[in-house]
Parts: sequence; structure tokens; C-alpha cells
Amino acid sequence: MNLDPLLERVDRGLRLLERIVAAVEVLAARPAEAANDADPELWDVHQVAAYLKCSPSKVKQHAASGKIPTVPGVGRQLRFDPAAVKRRAHGEPPDSSKVVHLDRNRG
Repeated sequence: MNLDPLLERVDRGLRLLERIVAAVEVLAARPAEAANDADPELWDVHQVAAYLKCSPSKVKQHAASGKIPTVPGVGRQLRFDPAAVKRRAHGEPPDSSKVVHLDRNRG
């Protein structure tokens, strides 16, 4: 009985396992603060509306006019950087008395 093919497969498996262990050790050695450097969670229209104390339609209106910056490239739904929304809110508070309802059938 020839065991060479079986031994080759075991050897390949051991080499793969050694590479996986090495990769895990590298990831485990990274400082914990590196994980906190990622972008903060993005807000949706409802979270921005709650923060600004206005309606979601007002948020959409301000986003369409560029008064509130949106994050590009996240699909059809609007997403916002919380820090940018907070900065903008301190410079220009929303006027929640003028709510404009956008046509939901468009786009």
C-alpha cells in the first residue's frame, strides 16, 4: 500500500494550518485601539431627524439641497456621517416649522 499521496495531503494540510496560525497571531498582536480607528457608524434619515429634531422629509430636503452632507456610495438610501451632521447643526440649525414632503414615487 502506497502512503505517499496521503502523506503529501497531510503535509499540505499542516503547512496551511501553520499559515493560518501565523495570520491569527499577527491579527492578535495588533493594538486594540486600531479597531477603534474605523469610521463611526453612519446615520440614516431617521437618526439625523431625531438628532436635529425635525422630520425625515426635512432631512431629505436638506440633503438634496446640500445643506446636510451625505456619504456617497452606500446605495439608494441616504447615509450621513454623524460628526458632519453635528458640525453642520451647530452652524445652521434646522427650521422644523417648514416641512416639505417629497414625492415618494420619484426616483
